[in-house]
Amino acid sequence: MAMAMLASVCLAMPARALSLKDMLFFDTVFSAIEADARSSFLASGGRRSFSLPLQDGTRGFVLMASGISLSDARRASSGRLLMNEIDQQSRLIFGFERSTGPVFTAFGLGPSMAQVRKRWGGGHVVYGVAMNLDIWIRPREDTYITLHAAADVAARNWWSRARLGYRFAELPFALGPEVVASTSRDSGKVKLGLHLGEAKLWKLTIDIAGGVMWDHNLRPTGYVSGGAYMRY
Repeated sequence: MAMAMLASVCLAMPARALSLKDMLFFDTVFSAIEADARSSFLASGGRRSFSLPLQDGTRGFVLMASGISLSDARRASSGRLLMNEIDQQSRLIFGFERSTGPVFTAFGLGPSMAQVRKRWGGGHVVYGVAMNLDIWIRPREDTYITLHAAADVAARNWWSRARLGYRFAELPFALGPEVVASTSRDSGKVKLGLHLGEAKLWKLTIDIAGGVMWDHNLRPTGYVSGGAYMRY
């Protein structure tokens, strides 16, 4: 799901050393989209990292993100859904991050909110707690391994992804396989594909992926996803 993917894009980045007084504004903005044959979801947000009075190099971060189902929005525009039935999610994550040699780890928790459809029609807002865990391993300058997991009580979803990326020769991006598994209120999905990561366009760092997806009925279909962030 794009909300979880979005958090992984921005959490798995080494932070700059910043003071608490700098937390008035985000130092990173980001956006992500995920789509398959049945659904599409768009999310965006901002992140701020800051230094902590700890001797082991641990830092803190604040992340705010929100998203909306584009497929639900299209159905609502054609009268097939009510406006309060559109899937919408928001999260405010507070966490810690640390780099130790080639390993970068980030973990965060915070309140979440989701607008969900009722079984008997209409929608309502649900509040809960969201979690993100990200591990980024770079054994060599041209190779990385990433592991991401996220869960949201309000949206009742869980998402995980593993990637291996390798930068061939002097290419301006990395390539490699990815495996994604997720569950939601309505279904479960498993994805197997390829991703292109660490591509630079102006001040943007871009990440795109695509491959084959199987839903809870084991029906195969295609999927695409993409994310971008900019630091300033």
